[in-house]
Amino acid sequence: SEPVAEPEILSETAAVVKQNKNVIVFFYETMDKISKKIINGLDKVEGNFIGKDIQFLSVDIDEVPDIEISAVPSLIYFKNGEPVVYEENLMNEEAIREWVDEELKSNLDVIEDLNTEQI
Repeated sequence: SEPVAEPEILSETAAVVKQNKNVIVFFYETMDKISKKIINGLDKVEGNFIGKDIQFLSVDIDEVPDIEISAVPSLIYFKNGEPVVYEENLMNEEAIREWVDEELKSNLDVIEDLNTEQI
């Protein structure tokens, strides 16, 4: 018989968050029309960040029992594992793109500062 999964095993999403410095996760409850629209918009946003050190995920909250989400749907930027919640309109692709861009830049700056200090 199959062994029962231990709760310590990270969900795939939590594993990605742990392994990457910049992860954007859109959490939704069921695939409602609004979530589908938002995901379509996020796919377009993601297109602006190809080749950059950032991951985009869309995840049903049922798949991530190990991540605490206060509201659904929600868009969360895990910056070095620390969650930053997007508080604005999830339908506004341009605003999301700018937000991601700013958060990413600020994080890359921090990393560059750390690197410079070590020299």
